[in-house]
Amino acid sequence: MAGVQEDILKIRLHAAPVDGKANQALIRYTAEILDVPKTSVQITHGQSSRRKIVEVRASSVTVELARRAFVP
Repeated sequence: MAGVQEDILKIRLHAAPVDGKANQALIRYTAEILDVPKTSVQITHGQSSRRKIVEVRASSVTVELARRAFVP
């Protein structure tokens, strides 16, 4: 993870942005950090952009829990 700037979480991935590999890596990473199934994580905007909006659909994940998980 690269950090937080304003209300934006910056994450650096090692996967190449080819054939959706970076998007898959982002979904895997997010699911792992939040301890939810990959099927609960979806990129809703920015599939082919560097800037993305990721949605997590899991009743166990709150905004506060996500902040603590990503920002130590």
